[in-house]
Amino acid sequence: MRVLLVGGGGREHALGWKLAQSHIITDLIAVPGNPGFAQLGACIPGIDILDPEAAAVGNLVASITVQQIGTTGTATREQVRARHQSVVR
Repeated sequence: MRVLLVGGGGREHALGWKLAQSHIITDLIAVPGNPGFAQLGACIPGIDILDPEAAAVGNLVASITVQQIGTTGTATREQVRARHQSVVR
């Protein structure tokens, strides 16, 4: 399983640390990641997520939804749908 963590803080590092212990995880990637996470997996530092409500995140969610990629997150399905609708407008 390939895992993409969006963010670069302590929570993402903690999630990455635990996920890295799993035998089913083949790729662990963080956007933008941080130096601690870089010891666990790959970081893509060129994308900076300053505001989780930003349109870039909405577009990421929309792309994932359209491509029917299995995801999990902290937001409920209704929150994601509502956020996507506000980005599209």
